[in-house]
Amino acid sequence: STNHPVWLVPDMQHRYSAKALLGKTDGASVEEICVLLRPHLGKLIPKLLRACNDPNKQTRDQMNSLWLALTGGRSESRALVTQNLLPTIDILIQDAGSKLWRARVGACGALADVIVGRSWQELGGGGIELDDEGIATKATASIRLLRLWRITMRW
Repeated sequence: STNHPVWLVPDMQHRYSAKALLGKTDGASVEEICVLLRPHLGKLIPKLLRACNDPNKQTRDQMNSLWLALTGGRSESRALVTQNLLPTIDILIQDAGSKLWRARVGACGALADVIVGRSWQELGGGGIELDDEGIATKATASIRLLRLWRITMRW
């Protein structure tokens, strides 16, 4: 929506409004969209957080307003991230190693927001669990932090 002038035409904006997306002609609202998206937020959180930390200011601003609309604000969004913390961290660490620089920047910014203030147990706890070949069998806090360290040393 930030790159193409067709999205500035009011007809196109209304085509993708809350009413149009829900297929309703009467008072559909953003709250209804939030309720419908709740079961899918676990998969959306890493992508939204990465986009909220995008280097492009327009993208970052639009995604921040979307994030606030979907999560409800500071304490609710922190609770939502906490519910999906480990998969979110794993996906963001993977994105931090992307070949695309914008993905790397967004993922690193999102990781900084998500990891700060978390305890060892919240990050997965435990020690390093290896199989007979020396490969990690379970993603624990130590494995996550080693992956994060590897990413930071690589770039």
